[in-house]
Amino acid sequence: MSIINNLPLKYIIIFGIFIRLVGYIFFIFHPLNHNEFGQIGSIIFQNFNDYPFYYNFGEEVINVTGNLYESIINTYISLINFNFENINSRIPGFLFPLIIYIFNYTENNTYYLSSITFFLEIILLIIWCKFLNFKKINKLFILMYVLLPIPLIFGLIHSIDIWYFFVSSLIILKYENYIRYKNYILIFLLFLFVSLKPHAIILVGSVLFFELINIKKKNVVLILILFLLIALSIFYYFPYYFLEYHRMNSELYVSSFSNQISKNFILNYFYKLIYLLGGNPGGSGINLIVSCSYLCAFFFLIVLLSYIINGKYDVTFMYIITSIILIVIFFYPAYRYSLNFVPILFYFFVVAINKIFYLFNNFRK
Repeated sequence: MSIINNLPLKYIIIFGIFIRLVGYIFFIFHPLNHNEFGQIGSIIFQNFNDYPFYYNFGEEVINVTGNLYESIINTYISLINFNFENINSRIPGFLFPLIIYIFNYTENNTYYLSSITFFLEIILLIIWCKFLNFKKINKLFILMYVLLPIPLIFGLIHSIDIWYFFVSSLIILKYENYIRYKNYILIFLLFLFVSLKPHAIILVGSVLFFELINIKKKNVVLILILFLLIALSIFYYFPYYFLEYHRMNSELYVSSFSNQISKNFILNYFYKLIYLLGGNPGGSGINLIVSCSYLCAFFFLIVLLSYIINGKYDVTFMYIITSIILIVIFFYPAYRYSLNFVPILFYFFVVAINKIFYLFNNFRK
């Protein structure tokens, strides 16, 4: 252990990059055979994780009228007129569809999006390892973070999630006092963030709440812009919230949870929390992956409890706890939604472990 603690941080980061590079190359030549999605590999086209939803700018919109623009316009006209029965199209954020278009991601052209996704995950690895080191975390724990399956596997998945994780990290680390930048940069990052996913509004709301309780003359303009950004985001994503909420009460979604445990809604919410934290058996059909997913979920459940006990009640805390509550109650709890919580949850897990060791050593004395 002392050998690891004496290692320079750069060697741990290099090791993490090496592990990821080996994994990326391995899955180029040895794709995973998934029962539900077929072959999954580093450079194989991945038609899952909501890809059709982003590529088609909402999987329903073309099916409703046969015309993308007409369907979007009709959806928002119905919303303005409070005619909710005619809201029948979920509209995604525009940024990831734009990324798909820029990189021309198709079955015959996966290299650009694949490589940039892999590169972004490595950048995030470096950023968060340096943050943990900045917080004077034991090098052994930083090595553990490097080997966590989440976020490691997201460097191999061509989805919106690593982009969402990247932008959220830049915002969260500002409020963790690790990086500094001007308010106009913060506004730009928050705009990018809400342009990715509807859940991003929770972080914008957390930032707004923090700025309100710490209101000063110099942040009044920021507060007004945040109010405007939230209002526009709620209007833009209302069709998504409305339809997703109703989907969660459909037989398809209810059967995913209540039929597997019981009709007890508390147990169902607990089961959804386990899903959100990684415990989704999925459709891989591979026992090792299923076992690892449940092990990961219960590990992060312990981490979450330690965060609630030991966490600071700041922007990050409000964002993580509010996100978990709202997703578990109102949305489908896909484990990828918890990706951008992992580094902070892990950090406070380490803080809790250190406190336990400190108390134990004092008790022995």
